[in-house]
Amino acid sequence: MYVLWMSAIRKIFLASMLCGSPLAAAELTITLRDGNPLDILSIRNNGCPVSDGTLIFDFTTSQADVFLDTVRGGPGSRDPLAVKVMNGDIAVHPVADGAQILTIDVRTLNEGSIAQVSMDMDDGLGTRGTAQVEVYGSELKGAVATLITGDTRHMGIFDANGIARIGGYDEDGCGVMLIS
Repeated sequence: MYVLWMSAIRKIFLASMLCGSPLAAAELTITLRDGNPLDILSIRNNGCPVSDGTLIFDFTTSQADVFLDTVRGGPGSRDPLAVKVMNGDIAVHPVADGAQILTIDVRTLNEGSIAQVSMDMDDGLGTRGTAQVEVYGSELKGAVATLITGDTRHMGIFDANGIARIGGYDEDGCGVMLIS
């Protein structure tokens, strides 16, 4: 009887330790919709709520050397825009003109929620300063999106359609993961 009781206590303890852990994680779908000049990065959470996380976008590995155009006269082609939050409980770190790293603090992103950031992205296929105005999904291919929550990192790589998926999954959905 003691062994069964200790086994049950162990399962409850472990389950409570895992509640809110990366095993019960978000499933994010990130897309870029190109406009001229307004580009919109959308972050949709299809999984468990995220809070106090950080999203880091690394465009240095993109197929087309994609960068952020924030100041007139810099490496971008024309119509620069500051990077701004359009909606969602997120905050954007300061971005220098020509930057290829974008960092976003995710305060809260509930299941089914969408956060959006507006920006102007150009590609560096030409010489910087003569960059292409429009960035297509295929030009984002290879760029990396990383979600950091606590001590865990989940990464997604943009595909030829300009979509990155980040996911950490548990078999039982959000919340307490059952341990057998």
